[in-house]
Amino acid sequence: RGTARANKLTLRGSGRVSKTNPIEDALVQYIKDLRRKVVVCRDTIVHAATRLMPDFFKDKSRGAALTWCSRFMRRRRLTVLRVTRSERKVKEELEEFNMDQMAIFQSMGSRVTINFIGSQQVPAIIDGSDSYRCTLAITASGDGRILPPHFVFKGKPGGSVEAEVTAFTHLSVAITHPPRFCMVDCTYYQALGCLCDVWHCRAAITEYAG
Repeated sequence: RGTARANKLTLRGSGRVSKTNPIEDALVQYIKDLRRKVVVCRDTIVHAATRLMPDFFKDKSRGAALTWCSRFMRRRRLTVLRVTRSERKVKEELEEFNMDQMAIFQSMGSRVTINFIGSQQVPAIIDGSDSYRCTLAITASGDGRILPPHFVFKGKPGGSVEAEVTAFTHLSVAITHPPRFCMVDCTYYQALGCLCDVWHCRAAITEYAG
């Protein structure tokens, strides 16, 4: 029974001081500094306290350590807060800039953190996010011809999209692929005819165009 009571790390009676009191001030400061870098949870506090006072926690079970953590948080007016609204506020030591590469965000975010009771805004590491928006217009002419799809990107004027065919200057490719473009855009057919004329393919284009 005495071992069970010791493992619970209970404090009863007035005037009794926790055995971990010498490290609690340093532990609170460690939590303040750590919140700006990683997500702080109960296990984080237990691991930090174990490093500061290993002899006290070496024979304690995880349940006993978490019970101590709850009492420590109550003594130091710490609580678990859930992130209900995220603001895009950049920290003063960080700088935000544009880049021409695809962003890769941290995928292991958390919606809870530990802070003092009554705090309204707390630093927390959460997932990054980005949006990709564009409009695809599928159109057809009055005579039934289907026009190429047209993409409209947000904030970008124009933006014509065309297909790229590898080895297009090769004779076999020039004979096979022109009909697919000629039925869509006559201006493109004329330019293509000039290109293929260099490669002696005009007869093949005329035959396919009918």
